[in-house]
Amino acid sequence: MDAAGLFTDTPVTVDINREDQAPQILDFYIGSVGYDTWVVSGRVVDADDDVADFIVDFYGVFNLRCALNEEGEFFFAVLLSEEDTGFEYATTTDPHGLQSVEVFEYIALT
Repeated sequence: MDAAGLFTDTPVTVDINREDQAPQILDFYIGSVGYDTWVVSGRVVDADDDVADFIVDFYGVFNLRCALNEEGEFFFAVLLSEEDTGFEYATTTDPHGLQSVEVFEYIALT
């Protein structure tokens, strides 16, 4: 209780000897659907955090960030020209600062 007589009842979580687990990007896919349009999809899992508020960072051929839906999935499309070839990388970071292993796909029209 403070000097004005107010108090707050809030649960507090205390972790003892807790080892943070890194998030993982799974089912990472980039594929052409025609007309210079490429779809990007995947999902993020984290054994000890809710991934609904995570952001995935993409860099390489294109550079952008993507939010996840409530299930930890992402899905979007990008427009790329025939000259846009190379590796596209993705990573995410949990609220404790632990980064996922970098995943990648090669982008090229065949």
